[in-house]
Amino acid sequence: MKSPLGKVSKKGIVFFVAMLTMMLSLASSLPAIAKIAVCILMIFLYFFFRRDEILFNKGVGFVQQQRFQDAIDCFQKALKGDLKKDQKLAIASVFIQNGKNEEGMEIIQALLGDELDQNLRMRALALKSIAFWNDGKPKEAIVLLEGIVDDGYEDENIMATLSVYLIAQGRFDEAGKYLSSSSYENISTGMLDSYLWLYISEEDWGKAFAVAKELECRTINYPEAFFHLALVSLEQGQTIKSKTYLEKSLSQRFVPNAIISQAFVQRFYEIVCKEPNDLSLSKKIEGHYTEVARGDDFILDVLD
Repeated sequence: MKSPLGKVSKKGIVFFVAMLTMMLSLASSLPAIAKIAVCILMIFLYFFFRRDEILFNKGVGFVQQQRFQDAIDCFQKALKGDLKKDQKLAIASVFIQNGKNEEGMEIIQALLGDELDQNLRMRALALKSIAFWNDGKPKEAIVLLEGIVDDGYEDENIMATLSVYLIAQGRFDEAGKYLSSSSYENISTGMLDSYLWLYISEEDWGKAFAVAKELECRTINYPEAFFHLALVSLEQGQTIKSKTYLEKSLSQRFVPNAIISQAFVQRFYEIVCKEPNDLSLSKKIEGHYTEVARGDDFILDVLD
């Protein structure tokens, strides 16, 4: 049987010992200078043993400021200490979203080899699927997410990621099956954008217009959603509105695992700006919206 003390963290023990030592020294007959020295030493030791958590919190602050390299530097140092499992998973996510796939996967594999609650395990598996996708292994990524969903685990972010992968692979019927489990009026922005991407790819404009109207009312902070709204506006003959959405897309940060690249959106924007009227480009794209929405580079040569 494990001792109850086994559940006490090293940080907690350090904190307790430091505080006890300080209180005893202050209550003792030591000279004032000695008491001050003891207090300073205990404070130093406390922060020394908590440096991993301090570095982690500093890294989180850098992420919020979108200073990702600074965040990664802090996280790499923090990992040398005694972090919580959810903190390690958060670091793995930042690594994977910023091109450090191998380091992120190493953290995930270590976590999956440990005892995790269901929620943390499923989040780790979902992140592993993103690492697979980044490594050019779409089949493995999709199979992993399908297993999570088919096991009955409900999470909109996982469902949205799975639908994105399926749409990107042209597996529209399967994506529609997973998306149809939710009504788009009450789902996350990511899921709503997946609906929109699916309908654009299928050129089902009646549904696409309805979803776009709902999406326009949401707060959007990633480039793909603005790009999809630009395509809908273009199909509606609203070139100025389409340009605005493309500009908003370009103003967002493109992560390494984004389906469309910033270079693709930039060149598409330049093509839109060249068109003489509001409907000429949409006529050229007709029948090719799947390739455009997926960011296939060859289609730009066809349109330009």
